[in-house]
Amino acid sequence: MICTPEGRLILRHLRYFATTADEGGVTRAAARLRMAQPALSRSIHDLEEAVGATLLERDNRGVRLTPAGVVLRDGIDLIHAHLIEALRLVALAHEGRVATLRIGMSREALHSHTLGRVIAAYRKKYPDVELVVSELPMSLQPTALRVAEVDGAISAGGEDESAIQCETLFHDRINSAMLAVSHPLAGASALTPEELRSVPLRLDASSVARLPALRTALDQLGFAWEEVDGVDTALSYVAAGNGWLPALRSLQSTSPAGLAVKPVIGLDVPVPMVLRWNSAPPGAALQNLLAIASRVVAEEEDGASSPRRRSSSPRLQLLPDASGGGIELRQLRALVTSIEEGSLSAAATRLGVTQSAISRQVRSLEDAVGVQLLNRGGRRLVATAAGEALRGAATVILGILDETFQRARATSRGITARCTIGSVPRELTNGVLVSALQQLTQLHPELSVSVVENPAPDSLFTREVDLTVTSMFPGAVDNPMISTVLLRDDPLDCALLAESHPLAKREWIQPAELMDHPFLFISRSYAPNAYDHIIGALQKFGIAPTIGGEFNGARVLWSVVAGGDGWALGTRSLRTNPPAGIVARPIEGLHIPWGVGLMWRKNESDPVIKQVIEVFRNPQRLQV
Repeated sequence: MICTPEGRLILRHLRYFATTADEGGVTRAAARLRMAQPALSRSIHDLEEAVGATLLERDNRGVRLTPAGVVLRDGIDLIHAHLIEALRLVALAHEGRVATLRIGMSREALHSHTLGRVIAAYRKKYPDVELVVSELPMSLQPTALRVAEVDGAISAGGEDESAIQCETLFHDRINSAMLAVSHPLAGASALTPEELRSVPLRLDASSVARLPALRTALDQLGFAWEEVDGVDTALSYVAAGNGWLPALRSLQSTSPAGLAVKPVIGLDVPVPMVLRWNSAPPGAALQNLLAIASRVVAEEEDGASSPRRRSSSPRLQLLPDASGGGIELRQLRALVTSIEEGSLSAAATRLGVTQSAISRQVRSLEDAVGVQLLNRGGRRLVATAAGEALRGAATVILGILDETFQRARATSRGITARCTIGSVPRELTNGVLVSALQQLTQLHPELSVSVVENPAPDSLFTREVDLTVTSMFPGAVDNPMISTVLLRDDPLDCALLAESHPLAKREWIQPAELMDHPFLFISRSYAPNAYDHIIGALQKFGIAPTIGGEFNGARVLWSVVAGGDGWALGTRSLRTNPPAGIVARPIEGLHIPWGVGLMWRKNESDPVIKQVIEVFRNPQRLQV
């Protein structure tokens, strides 16, 4: 753990050092910071002890940075930028504007047009919330809520359990019958109970239990029914033309495929559509969903008097020191470790301190940012949305700081000539990586270069790598702290096929010829921007591929392609040098913008890394 002997190194120490370096003197820096000169000198001395290197050289004219100080000064800008962004994300997460919200919906809820509009309105207003909606039968919803598989669950009516909180979003109505389109009654504009009594009525047993009003209405209309196990069973009977089901009014306009939904005279049962969540107060993101639902329902009722619900999530007011300079590094470590371990006691053991110390550090951090970061009531410690946002940023900040301190120490010992290069698989670099390494060996034989394939997305910020050779395309990078340059165009224009594939002997492939073959691709979670760029380009080109599998990484993908199971996209450079066991055949008319680029930290000051960047950027040196 990086800290002063007292263990109280705070981020403000870094700002003090940076100001002193920028002002070129302790006296001028103290005046700018409005603090006593001896106090400033002590803080810089504490920082030097923590780093283990002299950072400033003092003379009669003031101070100047040592080589180790240059490294630390560069890292401070990056840390400060991440901290400001972290505080912004904490505020947004506290307000429910940045979060992951998982909602389980029963079959009837999924069929509700009103809920469809609620979901669409929520996505529009809160685009930075990852809203995950999944089908979840009512019978499984209580358990899913208790074990936190979902944050909220929506279904029609039903008995509520004491451990579950709920709120009615709106009332739908069951006033229709669902039949197979092939059924003789499916062509009628409306049905009478007399017409339906001769048709078997199949009801899911759970629906009968959850909707007593429906059971009463069916009894009054003279219907008898057979209870079956599950909605899917009931729907299967109906789709096969053997029975009917009560249906929501909203399904009359858009019936499910193969089914017809017709009004039933005399059948009209109000059905509450209920959102449930666990007994803890709902998070801000869920409160915002309730507010959106209230607004959508009010709009549908065309000015009805039902009040619109407003989210009670408080807006975050940051403390006067909005830079976060008063945050202690040990507080950030305490938060990250507590969330990773799931308990304060386990975090204390891992960090070698007492549980009470961990608890004080986390509470002090909560006071510093002004919001609750941990929910402490359950068996396992769980981060709030704001806590999770800060945890991610804190992990990056601590990683940058560790790496920066290590570099500063190494620099103070004269160890400077090293560079770590992240890269996509070498086959996708179109010779750029190999050529640059050859040039670096000739121009800078003293330089120690390491290559890391497929580094983590935040590896530049954590300084695990110094620069990255990557695939470049429109929209690939949207980060103001990253500089980029396109080194070579290498469009996606061919199909990668196993040597034994039926299309492998073709010189050119027509797009339509690929439609009957599975398309193998990366998963969206692996590279969202690349996934959206390529799928969108294929759709505009007129190819709607049937995805036969998604894989996390190019080499895994190529291995499956070589086994003969489908096709994948390839770059132009792969036509002459495809992966082993694969041939690359051009697709007529296809040209998806793609290339090989370089990414590095903006305002990089390390002279060694800047030399390496120039070698990559010099086109004369990169001729293959």
